[in-house]
Amino acid sequence: SSNEDRSSTPAYYATDNDSQTRWESETQRTGLYLQLDLNQTYILDGAKLTLENDTWDYPRNLQAAVSMDGESWTYLDTYTEDNISYYFEESSCRYIRFVLGDTEDTGSHWSVYEISLFSPLFP
Repeated sequence: SSNEDRSSTPAYYATDNDSQTRWESETQRTGLYLQLDLNQTYILDGAKLTLENDTWDYPRNLQAAVSMDGESWTYLDTYTEDNISYYFEESSCRYIRFVLGDTEDTGSHWSVYEISLFSPLFP
């Protein structure tokens, strides 16, 4: 799901295992998020957000937040070197939310073709 109410594409396109579809936001804005319900608890330590050829549509100042109930969120220190793979401390969660920080007034969209999650249990 997402809090982007102006998107012309559904959020599930980011997890449908089809590299021909994508979720895309309108213009990036601080606080915009893309959220996944994992349906059970997992231990995660990173994620890859595939951009395909839309390399300028990377998320600005992305942070990861995790939750067990979808109500109370813990923000994690998140880092990246390539604006594609994001890493954070190991965390147990059922929900993970990717939240934009300061969007730098770029005017660009945020595109995600597929999200892959990393777990230290499955290297």
